[in-house]
Amino acid sequence: IYIVDFSLLDRVPLFKDEFKVIGTWYSYSGKRWICHTELSTEQFKKMITKNIDHKDLKKVKFYLDYLPFSITNEIPF
Repeated sequence: IYIVDFSLLDRVPLFKDEFKVIGTWYSYSGKRWICHTELSTEQFKKMITKNIDHKDLKKVKFYLDYLPFSITNEIPF
């Protein structure tokens, strides 16, 4: 399970249709998106961040978790 945290951004990006093919999305509204995918961490990050302004890239945080996922044991990547 990959978790994308947009909490540090002023505005959360819109969820695009192209993201649907990444995997199974458990949440994609709000500041934290949660997805199960077979993509590598680097492929996942690249797809999610390709439309984010360069100055905001360091504000987007990525975490790894496992099913059943919980927001207390996530691992940054």
